[in-house]
Amino acid sequence: MFCWKGKPYEIGLSHGKELREQIQRLYGSWYNGWVKANGVHEVEKNIEKALPRFEALFRNDAPEVLEEIRGVADGSGMSYREILLLNVLEEIRLEMFYSSNPFGCTQIAVTGDVTSNRKLLIGKNEDGGEWNRGEYAHAKIEPEDGNRFISLFQPGRVAAYIGFNKAGLCFSQSSAGVVNDIGFGYPRLILFRLMMERCSNVEQALDYISAHNYAVAGINLMLADKEANVVLVEKTHSFQAERYPEDGILIGVNVFLSKDMRPLWTRKMVSNIKDSVLRIDRILELLVPQKGKIDHETLKMVLRDHENGENSICSHGGWRPTGSSYVYDPQSLRIQICEGKPCQNEYLEYKI
Repeated sequence: MFCWKGKPYEIGLSHGKELREQIQRLYGSWYNGWVKANGVHEVEKNIEKALPRFEALFRNDAPEVLEEIRGVADGSGMSYREILLLNVLEEIRLEMFYSSNPFGCTQIAVTGDVTSNRKLLIGKNEDGGEWNRGEYAHAKIEPEDGNRFISLFQPGRVAAYIGFNKAGLCFSQSSAGVVNDIGFGYPRLILFRLMMERCSNVEQALDYISAHNYAVAGINLMLADKEANVVLVEKTHSFQAERYPEDGILIGVNVFLSKDMRPLWTRKMVSNIKDSVLRIDRILELLVPQKGKIDHETLKMVLRDHENGENSICSHGGWRPTGSSYVYDPQSLRIQICEGKPCQNEYLEYKI
């Protein structure tokens, strides 16, 4: 795990220096793949239209993002424009097609009487890429002004796929398909990164997330804190709803389940709905008989499960291979991290 601290530029500079090769490789892969699929003229036209808007957004609302991007650029030997693009390319790309496809991930919260010690625990599988490709990394980041936190990110990106800060606030997320509800707003992974620095509990985080629009995509965002508060926020560019544990269990996969958000389902999502429902059913099948005894090891057992083939919780192929896995213990300020598939690798524990 990398450890970076200081002012935003200093954090970015360390990031850029230590992950120089991975950043250059990721940028080349993303940009060249986009050009190959759409042509350089179409790609550059969309970049020139969108990039200044995102730069203005950060300058007005979170200038520290731009300072960190400058540090990453200087450390990696790449241009400021390239690193800024790397941080918003996903949003620009999805806005072109006005729809987004979910990338996977499973998240589970258990709390109260269902756990062995009545503590809140969260299990999370991060799907969508192989760990050994060097496209992901973990870091403990200590900003000069803000909360210290641990996060998962991609090289070159001021972003967070998961997060756990010193105040005990933590989050996980899983994407959800969206059609015709995309507009300009915050890149969601940068917004989550800022949330880790600025917020200390679920109430603050929920207020913060509710006050900002996502740029694209739908997300099931799970928030929890050391007081055992937990909520799952179903959010798109224009809509938002919250879900809470039922009988001590709260599950997030790749579809929206609340009454207000289910109308966003479309026929294009049928295969994804099937995959998500199978995972939900399997999680409940494994957890319900263990109520009152669920602990860290129980969650790891669930996260390693291979029932249902390509629709399994621990996925080895298809559109959402599992890349890393986590067990959060917010009340003890500890997180267990598995880099790689949880069925093949061990979890290491870290204190926030």
